[in-house]
Amino acid sequence: MKNPDPVASFGLRLTQAIDEWGVTGKELAAALNHSEATVSNWRNGKYLPDVQTLVAIARFFGKSVDWFLGAYNTAESVQAEHKGIVWRANIPANAQGQQRREINLGVQLFDALVRQNLDLNSVRKLIDFKNYDIETLYDFLKVALHANALRIEHVPRHADYEQRIQRLYPHLRENSVIVADIQDKNDATLIRAEFVAFLAANAVLNTIQYANLIGIGSGYTMLRMAEIVVPSIDQFRGTTWVPLMSFRETVTNHYGANYICELLANRFPKSNHHYYPFESHAQADDILQAHDNLRTAFISMNGLGRSSRSSQTAQDTGDFRTADFGEFARLRRVYQRLATPDMHARIGGSFLGYLFDKQGKIIDEMMDEVHQEVKQISIPRWKAINGRGRVWVVAARLYKALPVWIAIRSGLANSLVIDNEIAEFILEAER
Repeated sequence: MKNPDPVASFGLRLTQAIDEWGVTGKELAAALNHSEATVSNWRNGKYLPDVQTLVAIARFFGKSVDWFLGAYNTAESVQAEHKGIVWRANIPANAQGQQRREINLGVQLFDALVRQNLDLNSVRKLIDFKNYDIETLYDFLKVALHANALRIEHVPRHADYEQRIQRLYPHLRENSVIVADIQDKNDATLIRAEFVAFLAANAVLNTIQYANLIGIGSGYTMLRMAEIVVPSIDQFRGTTWVPLMSFRETVTNHYGANYICELLANRFPKSNHHYYPFESHAQADDILQAHDNLRTAFISMNGLGRSSRSSQTAQDTGDFRTADFGEFARLRRVYQRLATPDMHARIGGSFLGYLFDKQGKIIDEMMDEVHQEVKQISIPRWKAINGRGRVWVVAARLYKALPVWIAIRSGLANSLVIDNEIAEFILEAER
């Protein structure tokens, strides 16, 4: 694999340093005795400054020349901020060779998408990324996140949206609407899911004390919430994590509820977890009893219209490939086979493997075959939790807005952690 392009890397890093210091291109140009147009060309990746100027820029911002050329060659921790979103980049010192290169590309990609507010197609035109498809770019992001080389430290909340949604739906639990205030487009769904998972972990899960049972759904956002939450010995002492669904298909991608519950039990060593076996003829008694006694649960939603990783949006039933079920091939094929054009027009979304229409009613004629692939908490049990406790929907991206809206109108959820795209849809839909 080739080394990072220093011209493109310098442009990204210079913009980052300018943002951190709060200086303008004109002010930097004056300090360096260059024109503002020259600074603009540096930032746009057209060419590099000469060596003496590069050293002067590094000295001006208190950073190394290597850092400006795109390297994170030490374990130095670098904090960054853009429009209230704060993150820290820190390449592990023991990451070497190709591993280090991939992590570094993930960090640079995050910077381009968040700070530069570039869309994925624009990112792919940058020299460092032009040879990769979108799926590989997402993989770079995942590598950096899972290596803890990228760590979100703050995501701002949109207080006005939170208050307006709370007023629109008095049945929502008090202080139960959390909206990520993401001011730029942040085109990558993975990044928006990361921001929402951060708020779910820190503003909700980390505040729960001494819960007896907590229900957990499936999906990437659920997984990241579990990975981000700060572990402790005592917070969930005696808590049992309860999976809300199980798949016939052997799950290898770690998005399944059983895996996430086991992960949480390991992160909170005084807690336990149930295992939800898939059985076509019966359900385990301990799972049924746990479902009967739940007062807190976390799920994500699924909706039609998600852009695929090739950046194209499918017009047929194939666009039901969502974050939660996208990697469960058997279940996805069932959805695609059953969703005729007429049925497709009725679908409002899904949660926990249930498909519901735009009025919030379960589409029974699609569920018989679905039940051959997924087992889940029953609807009566689910509504009972919603009536006595808190059902948190954790979701990001506009394609999930319709099912989230249907869920809060239909008594399927009473608490929200969402991004501003979904919040704006909900507020507009009620006009």
